Amino acid sequence: MKTILRRVGFAALVAGALCVSTTTTRALTLQDLVDGQNITNLNLAFHNFDAYITGNGALTNLSDVTVTLINPSPAGFYGINFNYNVFLDAPSLDYDLHLTYHVNTLDTSTFASNACTLLYTTVGAAAYVHMAEFIKQSDETTLIKSESLTINAANPLGGTGAWDLGSIYDSIFIDKDIQFNTLAGDRVGGSEIEQTFFVVPEPTSAALLLLLGGGLVSVRRFRRWNQN
Repeated sequence: MKTILRRVGFAALVAGALCVSTTTTRALTLQDLVDGQNITNLNLAFHNFDAYITGNGALTNLSDVTVTLINPSPAGFYGINFNYNVFLDAPSLDYDLHLTYHVNTLDTSTFASNACTLLYTTVGAAAYVHMAEFIKQSDETTLIKSESLTINAANPLGGTGAWDLGSIYDSIFIDKDIQFNTLAGDRVGGSEIEQTFFVVPEPTSAALLLLLGGGLVSVRRFRRWNQN
């Protein structure tokens, strides 16, 4: 009887392993986030996403926008990336992607600055991509900063805008409006948006970390002196 149970158990384990090995992980999309899924990167939580598409561009579904994490850069910025492709040719003259979401820190850190990068390639002297970004308090009404980026034939590869947030907010609301226009029939294309933030520890926490670091240095020095 024990032998039979062992064989049955072994067979179940093999079957389970086969099931796991054949499972593939689908890329996270903007539609997933709009449907209620949240995303976390280190001590930043991104949530309450909303987005819609208007116009007649090639991108028609939010599920076509893949979302990935951006690892901390040498300068300390990290966040999320929205990757997609939009191409407009005449007679498609107008296309718009509107995107909003909340970001908050999961500890006592505050936002020092926000950076948004548009990576696009435009073709044609009359085509352009314009992004207006509004950074608001978590009430979604009180404006903190508003900036814009324009990508055109004179600046075809993209650009980055960085905005100082003053290190007094631990929760903010991002509102983006991205417009594509081919005007006289020129072609315009797009690829991705990077949204990154630089956060700083709350002053008391920073002081505690500094004190802890100083204490460790003192202990190491004492040990070395004691050994001598």
